[in-house]
Amino acid sequence: KELQTIIVEEADHAVLAWNTAKWAVEKGGRPVLAAIQSRCEGLISRARLAGVGPDPDDLSEEQRGELEMFGILSHQSFKGVEMKQGADLITALMKHLVQHAVIGSFGGKEK
Repeated sequence: KELQTIIVEEADHAVLAWNTAKWAVEKGGRPVLAAIQSRCEGLISRARLAGVGPDPDDLSEEQRGELEMFGILSHQSFKGVEMKQGADLITALMKHLVQHAVIGSFGGKEK
């Protein structure tokens, strides 16, 4: 139950963040969109280039596997998710933002 509550709350935070980004693009125009795109591209590049190091603790493979069943990822697993699924998700969200943002929709002229 607690984990489900955390998942729902984090999903709500993610939606709020992307709605805020959409609003900022609509309010600030192309410079804001370019800044968001640049930041996301930087995060994706950093994630894909990040080295996967050893786990910071001395847990056995079996112990790490048991923790992962509860959503506690090892350093290596976390980096794998960040490098693949995280980058794919941000790319898809940016594509959606670019396609659906209405530049200057708050009465200002397009920037």
